[in-house]
Amino acid sequence: MVIAYLQEDQRKTIDNYKRICNQINTQAEVCKKYGMRMGYHNHDFEFTETDGQIPYEVMLKELDRSS
Repeated sequence: MVIAYLQEDQRKTIDNYKRICNQINTQAEVCKKYGMRMGYHNHDFEFTETDGQIPYEVMLKELDRSS
């Protein structure tokens, strides 16, 4: 299962990214129960500074790699 894109209103703040990561982690657990894996297709906007941080780096910290 791959998340292809985040709408602009979903990525306005780092807190938005953290909230999305939490949702992805929850959804990934469901996928894992059925033998599937969750993935995320990144774009250039994850590498543009938001609230003084790089969203991609935040996502690497927040997402559970075991799911």
